[in-house]
Amino acid sequence: MSLDSRLVPESPEYNFNFCRLLAAGHRFPEAIPECEKAVELWGGNEPQSLSMLAAIYSEVGRFSDAAQTARRALTLASAQNDVSLSQNLRARIAYYESQVSAGAQP
Repeated sequence: MSLDSRLVPESPEYNFNFCRLLAAGHRFPEAIPECEKAVELWGGNEPQSLSMLAAIYSEVGRFSDAAQTARRALTLASAQNDVSLSQNLRARIAYYESQVSAGAQP
């Protein structure tokens, strides 16, 4: 699934949804730039997009990036009083950090 860059709108929702579609198809390397673009277009202030990016980083073995990104998402989710997302992120951060400590490779 490749799109001509002239046809891709500058929309964080578009990039985020396309990222989710790619991730659902286990096309994680292709999903990363779409999710990174969504995060960028939202100014790095949308915790769900950061959470998704962290999850995708972990799927390709980038556990250090996953932990760092999940911590950014946790800061935002906590500030928004999103208890459910905050709890989920804390658990995932612990997992990502355990993988970093274990020296996990992709």
